[in-house]
Amino acid sequence: MKKAERLNGVIFSLKERGRLTGKQLADIFEVSERTIYRDIDALSQLKVPIISYEGFKGGYEIEDDYFIPSIKLNEDEAMLLLMILKLGRDINFPNYKSDYELLRSKIVNTLNNRDQSDAEKLLKRISFYVSYINPANYADGILKAITTALIHRKQLEFIYYSPVSDQRVRRQVSPQELFFEAGAWYLSAYCHLRQAKRVFRLDRMMEIAVHAEANEHMDEVISSVSDKFKRRTYTLKISRSLYRILKENDYFKDSKVLEDGDMILIQVTTRQEQEITNIVLENPETITVLGPSEYLIQIKHIVEQLKKKYK
Repeated sequence: MKKAERLNGVIFSLKERGRLTGKQLADIFEVSERTIYRDIDALSQLKVPIISYEGFKGGYEIEDDYFIPSIKLNEDEAMLLLMILKLGRDINFPNYKSDYELLRSKIVNTLNNRDQSDAEKLLKRISFYVSYINPANYADGILKAITTALIHRKQLEFIYYSPVSDQRVRRQVSPQELFFEAGAWYLSAYCHLRQAKRVFRLDRMMEIAVHAEANEHMDEVISSVSDKFKRRTYTLKISRSLYRILKENDYFKDSKVLEDGDMILIQVTTRQEQEITNIVLENPETITVLGPSEYLIQIKHIVEQLKKKYK
């Protein structure tokens, strides 16, 4: 990184994170503390209002009202943002399509002609295969309503379509978390109609509006037997060869080996139950479910149904 880029980085880091020590800044930019001290001195000479504090809680700050003008992105920064934008498009971010091209153009135009051509060629060769579900569309203003409710701790009101019952029901909810899973966006919330926690798919929500009432359930830990995304701990006996393959997967990142041998006894804590079920059914000779008991019953039921259907 060039010195001019690092100086800008120091300014942005102090504006974003508040007070930082010389060592913290050195770790961020992977340089020596001595280099950071020289950078701070250079910024001071350029009249950047950096405040120095001594003592146990010392460090550097920048005045809150200091205005940072726009800077030109280098090629690596522009490519990173373009890839993130492409990912945002591929995961079908709600109400995002109309802004995508404009924002993309702004980033591309920070590059010179040769870098623009290189970026276009590279982006055509980059894909994100993250979606198993492909929602057709989202209600206008849905993302703005949800983020406003989360920021200001308000309730939401909307009409929700259930494909199981083929009915549309008006719901009033206290939102807790917005998340993406397997191609679809979901809202986890306390449902005042059902008086329990529910998870709603955003593409099934219509006529959404922020409700005036305060959200009193935002920080509550609400369990629900119907919550398909709740975290559970599974005990599995798995062959060493299969474990070597699966341990790199996201849903195995919180796994703990209890016994090591040709067959490994592990505990996996995840909310991706469907992924666990898939590997259990696909690898009957190399993986065995030992717990929890309710999940073991669930697997046995699936196997029995398959035996009846394909006997």
